Amino acid sequence: MESDFDQPTRWSVVWRAGHGDAGEMRSAREELARIYWQPVFQYIRCAGLPPERAEDLTQGFFEHIIRRNLFASAQRDRGRLRGYFFFVLRRYLIGEWRRERRHQGHFPLRDDDSGPVVALSPAPDRAFDRAWALATIHRALEDTESAYAATDRAELFAQLRPFLAPDGSGEDPDYARLAAAIGKSEGALRTAVSRLRGDFRTHLSSLVARTLDHPTPEAVREEIRDLLHCL
Repeated sequence: MESDFDQPTRWSVVWRAGHGDAGEMRSAREELARIYWQPVFQYIRCAGLPPERAEDLTQGFFEHIIRRNLFASAQRDRGRLRGYFFFVLRRYLIGEWRRERRHQGHFPLRDDDSGPVVALSPAPDRAFDRAWALATIHRALEDTESAYAATDRAELFAQLRPFLAPDGSGEDPDYARLAAAIGKSEGALRTAVSRLRGDFRTHLSSLVARTLDHPTPEAVREEIRDLLHCL
């Protein structure tokens, strides 16, 4: 049985988005856009743009990388998929700022018109990392919930969800009260919660591993620590 670290990295999705057949490319591009739309959008919002403009630029960014087929030139040796997206996004926004400044005389990223805030301030960088972390954690929660639903444990997941925090610890609700409400002993409930947290950590580790070029266990743990630090 292959381990989480033997599974294809999400870099393979990037590769299919640029090199697969038409169906593979479309499916891979939709998956990447669905997962990483929010990090891109939040990064642009932190540049000081209103939601409508940020949505336009987010859509434009994904259209840009598809039209230019930048997925085909993605370099896996950058190590982290997060780093690749961030690099391409910064270049895109700076290019948009320059283009609109030439054609319209302004691009409202900075009031003093000295340049795009994304090139000067760390605030959008932190917003991007935080949104990336939240997107990854949300996907891990979805995967955990789907796994429970597939084994007829959807109700159990819903009952135990309050015990689950991104770092797998959580602020424990009242075990005794919930145990009585769902007809379990407190000991059985604690065991179920422990298993849920383990399942969540497994799914989170698997997702993170797929965003790294060399997903060794230590590299995955380091990336998870980094993501949790961004929250």
